[in-house]
Amino acid sequence: EVVDKGYLALSELHLFFGQEENSEVTFQLLSVDDENKQFWNTVKATYSKGLKDVYLVRTDGGHLIEATLDHQFKIPAKTVAKDGREVEDTYVPLRQLNVESEVFALKGATQVDIALDCKVIVSKIWGISYTGKKDTYDLLMENPCNNYVAEGFVVHNSGKTLTGIVAGLSVEGPMVIVTRAASRIQYAREVEKFTYLKAYIVRPSSAL
Repeated sequence: EVVDKGYLALSELHLFFGQEENSEVTFQLLSVDDENKQFWNTVKATYSKGLKDVYLVRTDGGHLIEATLDHQFKIPAKTVAKDGREVEDTYVPLRQLNVESEVFALKGATQVDIALDCKVIVSKIWGISYTGKKDTYDLLMENPCNNYVAEGFVVHNSGKTLTGIVAGLSVEGPMVIVTRAASRIQYAREVEKFTYLKAYIVRPSSAL
C-alpha cells in the first residue's frame, strides 16, 4: 500500500487537519460499516492530489459537499448511471452521478459530537455545480471499512484503486485483484480505463 511512504503521508495528514506535525497525534473520522452503522475510524494517511476541478454537490436533504469528479460516493444498489446502465458497485465516482441520483448520507449530521447517533439515510442529489480549481486531498482509512463521512456524505477516497493498479503493474507477471463481489465490475472498468489491459472478471458458477 502507498501508506508505506510514511513521512510524506504524515506531513500531509497534519496539513489536511490544520495541525502542527506531531507523530503522537491520531486523527479519526466516522466510517460506516456494511450495515450502515457508524463508528470512529482512524485516518492512516492523507495525500495531496494537487489542484483539481471541484464541484459543489447538493442534496434534497440539505447536504453540501465540494468534491472532484473522481471522488467516490456510497450509493444504494442498482443506481442508474448517466448512460442508463445500472451501476453494480456500492461506490461510484461523482462523474457517474447526476441530478436525481441517490447517495447515502447522515441525517442531521451537522455536529461531530452527535453524528455517531445519526441515522444513515438515502438522499437524492439536487444539484451539481462547478466551483473552480482547488487543492484536493485523498484520505486512506483503516480497514475493514475504508470509507468516511465528509460533510454528512458517506464517501470513499478517490485514488486507492488507481494506486493499486499502478503498484500491480510495477512487477512482471499476471496481476490478480481481490475485492468485494459488488466491486468486481467497477474495478475491471477502472483497469481498462487506465491501462491497455483487458480485465477478466471471475464470477460465481450461478452467474455464468
